[in-house]
Amino acid sequence: MRNGEASVAKAVDGTYDPPGSSFFQAGFLNLHADTGVDTVVQFVAPTAGLYSFAGSYQAHDISPTGVDIAGYVGTTQQFADTFIGGSRSFGFDADLAAGQRVSFTLGAAGNYTYDSTGFALTVIGADVGGVPEPATWAMMILGFFGMGAALRQRRGLVA
Repeated sequence: MRNGEASVAKAVDGTYDPPGSSFFQAGFLNLHADTGVDTVVQFVAPTAGLYSFAGSYQAHDISPTGVDIAGYVGTTQQFADTFIGGSRSFGFDADLAAGQRVSFTLGAAGNYTYDSTGFALTVIGADVGGVPEPATWAMMILGFFGMGAALRQRRGLVA
């Protein structure tokens, strides 16, 4: 991370402990804000529907000075908090249009130098009616043929 820039990083496997005061923990994006520059993570709804968001912000620094966190659906704020160290969890539901954005922000509330913050998010998406798999179509068609054959055989027995 360079001084004067907001950043996002991720530890792929295990915890990365670079020189200095911060660490990157697996399972989290590591966010770092700068004075006057927020770090923003966005989700874009692929389809319209009801989405559930659950996540947390967690201090990833041994000497945190404070961060501002917030979540927005469009420009409507869903939550906001300021914390020094520890962690904060959030959760909310949002009825989204296809392409609508949900933003999660991290800003420097204190001296930005010591405020690496982990961010984890789980999104449960809208129920989307699926297209039947080819095997499902095949079973349906075989079922129709079977019903047709049974009806033809029944007609032959009655006559």
